[in-house]
Amino acid sequence: MVSAVAALPVQSALIDGEICALDANGRPSFSQLQDALKQRVPPILFFAFDLLHLNGEDLMAQPLTTRKAKLETLLAGVAPPLLYADDITDGAALLKAMEASGYEGIIAKRADGAYRSSVGKLRTRDWLKIKVDRREEFIVVGWTKSDKRGRPFSSLLLGQYDGKVLIYRGRVGTGFTDRQAQEIADRLTPTKAAPVTNPDLAFEGRTRVARGDVIWVKPELVAEVRFAEYTGDNVLRHASFMGLRSDKDPQEVMVETIMPTGEDSAVPVAQKPTRKGKAQSKAARAPAPDAPPDAPLPVTITNPDRTVFGEGGATKIDLAHWYQAIAPHALRWIADRPLSLLRCPGGIDSPCFFQKHLKEGWGSELSSVMIVESDGVAEPTFVVPNLAALIRCVQLGTIEFHGWGAPATDIDHPDRLVIDLDPDEGLGFADVKAAALLVRDHLSDMGMVTWPMLSGGKGVHVIAALDGSADWAAVEQFAKRFALALTQSAPDRFTANMAKARRKGRIFVDYLRNQRGATAVLPWSVRARAGAPVAVPVSWKELDQAPRANLFTLADVPALLAHADAQDPSWGAQKQRLPEI
Repeated sequence: MVSAVAALPVQSALIDGEICALDANGRPSFSQLQDALKQRVPPILFFAFDLLHLNGEDLMAQPLTTRKAKLETLLAGVAPPLLYADDITDGAALLKAMEASGYEGIIAKRADGAYRSSVGKLRTRDWLKIKVDRREEFIVVGWTKSDKRGRPFSSLLLGQYDGKVLIYRGRVGTGFTDRQAQEIADRLTPTKAAPVTNPDLAFEGRTRVARGDVIWVKPELVAEVRFAEYTGDNVLRHASFMGLRSDKDPQEVMVETIMPTGEDSAVPVAQKPTRKGKAQSKAARAPAPDAPPDAPLPVTITNPDRTVFGEGGATKIDLAHWYQAIAPHALRWIADRPLSLLRCPGGIDSPCFFQKHLKEGWGSELSSVMIVESDGVAEPTFVVPNLAALIRCVQLGTIEFHGWGAPATDIDHPDRLVIDLDPDEGLGFADVKAAALLVRDHLSDMGMVTWPMLSGGKGVHVIAALDGSADWAAVEQFAKRFALALTQSAPDRFTANMAKARRKGRIFVDYLRNQRGATAVLPWSVRARAGAPVAVPVSWKELDQAPRANLFTLADVPALLAHADAQDPSWGAQKQRLPEI
């Protein structure tokens, strides 16, 4: 293959493609490819389906049709092991043919789309994997002891990354030959601590195992697994081992969003059939920032025309499209941290309630992290990993997203400080702005960089990004001492007492947002209030010019997207050590 590539009439080229080996029936076979790679003998084929660079020219911003035309010209007349993967525009017919022939599915791409790498980023809907059967890659995170003589293990415990969090996804106990089982066992490195954030799930439900039978291992091996479905706990049912994937980095093995057959039949170009066993290991995430408001949603919204924000106000589908449009920015703050959701299933004129614990059957898109509550009981707390999960929350009636001050990967070390300035009813917004500037100046004197957020209600949050070196006790103590110092310096303006009677004519300096388990409304969350206001981060100059804290609403999508595109990357970029006080 190296000689075939070297013979191409080109000075330099970067070609995207896939290596395959064919079985006796001429179909791509994963096991055949593994055998060919081990024996280092043909036939191994390379299917080329995209051209990213040619003779020093970057083609990634050009439409797919343009890149494909240049690729076809480059590969004209070549013979195996190099093959040009042509396009088929009738995606629905191709998918049906692949299903009848026993293939896994198809890859669909937008004909006019630029090339966007999904590694470590949010994948757009310009690139879809439409699957027929269910095969995915999983990371081996443990094994269970076997009671059969000569068998090194009974089953393998499996996980996938959900954003930055490695979660338990079930186990597989069939499909191994004795030789494969021993080869796998020889490569596993036991570890005392569970590598997954939700290990208790392995010992619960219908697929539970005994705690004493589990040996956790370092998450270093990737296995390809066929399975029937996921249970309500989001773990595998009827799983069968297909082989190890030495070509996959465990960090790339992500929770997938499976697209139902036909959901994206309008995608312009359907690419080559994927080989049996090939699985794209990234979660389908936020759309491109320029996605139109009516772009297809990853989750079906029932009762889309239900009015959520009072008579004549925005509807449920309006809310879903808002979160889809702002997702590239909102997920910076919402994704991969413990959440409390404010749900208003009947709209803001009906009862609303906070919910922080994930329940079975609420959607495979949602994730959780096990957190020990004050009563000593561990409960699954909401974690939203991606766009699909975000929209699933909207489908469940969620309006507001409130988050911990720490990521789900390290819940004991906060990554931000929030000073919430909540004014008494009689105070004007000018008083709040002046208070925010005072907080900024005092924190700046301590060496801290902050930015303000219009809460969408009456107040302002002053936020500082932390480097995670301090624990909750230290952050809470800092926030409390700062609030008390502020109130002592100007007792007629501020109070650190949350009692309503003590707030008369004052601004409540709410430092309690910085306790373990406490939450604060997150940037870009819509608020459950009349007019659908949005919590919006702003610059200090913009705060000075803002007439009120609920300045922006759901109706301001174009302006807010432009605002976020221009400034959001700088917010929170400077991680800081908590100063002493």
